Amino acid sequence: CNHGTRVAGIAAAATDNFAGVAGVSWGAGLLSLKIFRDEDCNADCALRSCATDSWAVINAIQYARTIHNSTTTGRIVLNMSFGKAGACLPTALQTTITQAATEGLVLVAAAGNSGADGVDSPANCLNVIPVGATDINDNIASFSATGAEMANRGVSAPGVGIYTTDLRAGYAYDNGTSFASPLVAGLAALVLSANPVLTSTDT
Repeated sequence: CNHGTRVAGIAAAATDNFAGVAGVSWGAGLLSLKIFRDEDCNADCALRSCATDSWAVINAIQYARTIHNSTTTGRIVLNMSFGKAGACLPTALQTTITQAATEGLVLVAAAGNSGADGVDSPANCLNVIPVGATDINDNIASFSATGAEMANRGVSAPGVGIYTTDLRAGYAYDNGTSFASPLVAGLAALVLSANPVLTSTDT
């Protein structure tokens, strides 16, 4: 639905086509990995509960591992513009993320929009880059989650009034760490395209 369309445009919308917006990593390909349930989106793409679980996320990461660094896909940067409050659980989620990072995938995730001290999962998992949001004045947005993960290994990017692609060939503005995260993921893809031997830690 439109959340994914907006996230994708920020990371990798086409450039120099005299239309809409330019993605931060304009030459990157997009791979959409479905984690939300079919019944949570109706024919008009109106979101309902957006329900998922850690196992759907684990399966998506495992699939990305199987095609990472192949001749078809090249290096993969996983942007995760979703999350929930709480610890990085189950253990299998952290194990899968660690395996992916060890194999060279770069994992980036939205810190969360609670405005509270506590980064959402999976952004709070080890080997994930948590991304907070800044406003037009380059201050941390009032809704952007904070916490030890942000202080120790997090980054922030613009996440207020972000203009991007929308459904049915449209464009729209949106706010949230979900829209800061693909800026960081797109930049990581751009860095890797220039220097593909970098590790996930280097980026």
